[in-house]
Amino acid sequence: MPEDNALLRCSGSKYAVIFVPTETMIYYEPVEESRWSVADISLLVNPEDHRDFAFLSRLQRGEKIIVAYTYKAAFCRIVDSILLTKQGRSQVQVKLEIDESDFTPSTEVGFSSTSADKLAELRARRLLLNENPTSESSNINAVTRELFLAGMDTYLRIERSPFPAMFQTFGNDPRRFLEISWILAVMQLKLSACVEQVEQLVLTLQHPNLFIEFSGRRKKRYQNERPYEVRIKGACVLVT
Repeated sequence: MPEDNALLRCSGSKYAVIFVPTETMIYYEPVEESRWSVADISLLVNPEDHRDFAFLSRLQRGEKIIVAYTYKAAFCRIVDSILLTKQGRSQVQVKLEIDESDFTPSTEVGFSSTSADKLAELRARRLLLNENPTSESSNINAVTRELFLAGMDTYLRIERSPFPAMFQTFGNDPRRFLEISWILAVMQLKLSACVEQVEQLVLTLQHPNLFIEFSGRRKKRYQNERPYEVRIKGACVLVT
């Protein structure tokens, strides 16, 4: 566990998120080299242990997965998974074809006096700062607002920040926690249509808080308008 006054800062990650929707596990794989085009992806992965090797080895051609790396995320199909060994060092090259990388619903609407852009910003604040996490309610207005806030017709609904749970799992290795949390946040920001483009995400750990600096842009609704900008600065409490 980090010292109370220790500061660790993260503005990127060597990890890729690889998630198979038919499984419950999300895998975080260190990437040595990558190529990401509009049509396909190639990742040269350094598996950290035998469980990662087992996971990567059982990927089947044509299988659909979600991948996020650096500032990008996509729904993909497996083209190939190749085991490479050189001087006793084993790596896996994963080749993917992109099916979808635009996660903004075709139609977005606001709720009451709150615009769709503002709802997306509130959703991002919930994700990053754990502001107003979802709670049970019998009030029809509160229930309806929650449907819009968590994400209406988005690929991923946001009910709370993932950071406290991630800290429970990875907090004994603060640097790993930060890098894995960083790429997970990028993926969730995109899949929940908080933003189309992540421009900056900086995580600073000072136990028991995770300080966030974030900026991103939503998808333009009209060609002649500027995209809505989301800027967030604050802290997520990791341990209560």
